[in-house]
Amino acid sequence: MRCCQSAACDTGRLFSRFAARYRKRYRRRGLERSQEQLVAGLDAARLGTYSMLEIGCGVGYLHQHLLTRGGTHAVGVDLSERMLAEARALAAEDGLSTRVDYLVGDFVNLAEQIARVDVSLLDKVICCYPDAYILVQRALDKTERACALIYPRRHLLNRCAIAIAAFLMAVTRNAYRPYFYEPEEVRTWIEERGFHRTWQAETPLWRTEVYQRLQ
Repeated sequence: MRCCQSAACDTGRLFSRFAARYRKRYRRRGLERSQEQLVAGLDAARLGTYSMLEIGCGVGYLHQHLLTRGGTHAVGVDLSERMLAEARALAAEDGLSTRVDYLVGDFVNLAEQIARVDVSLLDKVICCYPDAYILVQRALDKTERACALIYPRRHLLNRCAIAIAAFLMAVTRNAYRPYFYEPEEVRTWIEERGFHRTWQAETPLWRTEVYQRLQ
């Protein structure tokens, strides 16, 4: 699907610039600390084997890593075709190409094309979306068992950083904007859909949560 909204297009173009760098960084350093916490949360959930959907998947290394820890198949969605090109290359290097599928575009617009999965992943993506409520709802529509998120912690440093980034984007006439969403608000959105938070961890900047569907 071709990106047609200016904010989505600018977001895709902005992050495309970092695609090769993200892939190289992962090869040198592995997962970020917040992503290690997400993996630990899914391990603690004892899901056994599971299929995945990663929204805003970037170069794909998070869900590809999880394919070595119980994941059976993954669908990655991202606004940047360059990100997905790096994701496909990374999957090919690790022999995972037959276990991943990628779609380019805005997940909210693509959701009807995507089958339900066991686990949905939203790693640092709701802070890049203007209507996180709709994004989370569409993700939960596709989620059978668990939803894992990483998003900014509630403190002054994050609020200032987001405000400065938004100002810089406006000055450079880029339609992309970062956003801050209250953690308790996000928790309410998810729990109202029948999920319960089973894991929470933090780094200085990021909050990691795993929610499982109530039986």
